[in-house]
Amino acid sequence: MNRKIKRAVFPVVSIAGLFEKPDADDAPSNLASITRYVIAPDIFDTLQGLKAGSGGEIQLADAINIHAQHDSVETVRLNGRRFDCGSVDGFFDAITYEYSAQARFRKFDAVSIDR
Repeated sequence: MNRKIKRAVFPVVSIAGLFEKPDADDAPSNLASITRYVIAPDIFDTLQGLKAGSGGEIQLADAINIHAQHDSVETVRLNGRRFDCGSVDGFFDAITYEYSAQARFRKFDAVSIDR
């Protein structure tokens, strides 16, 4: 089977760094990493050499930051709403937003069921 790989629809750009949950006053930008990662296997070598970081844990973000400093991390910047689904309020906000957004596609027609 011969499949062609499609190019990304969104522009891919290199990143200079990534930081695990910095304080708002210390954040180097107003951008957030809220995604999944495709990571090269050498990230494991980097992780093995790390000391505990934020929260007393070894952070993947710290390893990605090291790779970013060597121009080996790329990202796609997307625009849109973001919700913190790790909290009840954020999860509820996400559900409410999506329900409202999808309402225009729903039809509320009466359905009869024959028994």
